[in-house]
Amino acid sequence: MDEIESKSEAEEVNKLEAIIDRLVDPDIKLPTEAIEAARENRDAITPLLIRLIEDATRNCRQGLNVEDNGHFYATYILAEFGATEAWPAVLAAISLPGEKPFGLFGDAITEDLGFILASLVGDRCDALDALIADPRINLYVRWQAVDTLLYQIRDGCMTRDSVVEKLTAHLQKAFQDGDEVAEGIIIRLESLGAKSALPLIETAFNSGLVDPQMATLESVKRDIARGDEAFQQTMNELHRPTDVIAYLSKWAAFQDHEDRDQHSSESESFGPQDSHIDSAGFLSENETTIRSAGTKVGRNEKCPCGSGKKHKKCCGRN
Repeated sequence: MDEIESKSEAEEVNKLEAIIDRLVDPDIKLPTEAIEAARENRDAITPLLIRLIEDATRNCRQGLNVEDNGHFYATYILAEFGATEAWPAVLAAISLPGEKPFGLFGDAITEDLGFILASLVGDRCDALDALIADPRINLYVRWQAVDTLLYQIRDGCMTRDSVVEKLTAHLQKAFQDGDEVAEGIIIRLESLGAKSALPLIETAFNSGLVDPQMATLESVKRDIARGDEAFQQTMNELHRPTDVIAYLSKWAAFQDHEDRDQHSSESESFGPQDSHIDSAGFLSENETTIRSAGTKVGRNEKCPCGSGKKHKKCCGRN
């Protein structure tokens, strides 16, 4: 009996490892079969998916190349699972210094990190506060942590008033410290129609803390005046895909040439389909590793969309 059980356990381990092998295979553009298999073995494979993220984070921290996208797929799968046990691993990855989070996840940092964090954070509201407040964390990660609070409202974990109060406190600290995270906070207070925060927002603008290329005081006042309308629009615009395969298959990086040509004629104005394109300095046709997503546009360079703004104040913020 013990021999039979041992054999069964070995077969189970081999099956799970085979799924992981397909996730990290650089020759598979989008490992749909492996993702489907992961779903069928959710509980058993979750620790292995977390291990992929931990291994990639350790290698990145040590300056080693991360040659596959296993950690990338693992993060999206775990977000689909709502696997809150993956939070420490993902937190460590996005807390890497400088541009290293982009080295691991490419533009998923600016596109999707908000809903990924919302899917994994659970009841760790203090962890979100720590991310927002920590100037050592990449600014884009901190902005996405701000966005995660909006998902907390939509999911019924927090109230609109409590998030406005929390973001106002963060803005007060950012104002005192001259912290650039203030800009992202103001944009979200604007989206929430936070009239109570307007005096502090005006002070931040008048002190020069907000780059006029990011927003103007007049436009912020106008949107805040919309109140509930602005808030409902914000809630309606939040996206959280429930099917990672269907979602990622829309990315230009994972499409064949014919699919790309078809999508390029569509009228979508935002989202991964438009952001992961070579003309914006992201993934080129021959590159399938999200980590090495082409030559990115510098955060302080002019945005390739032609707006004349810095990239981080324009398309890089969206």
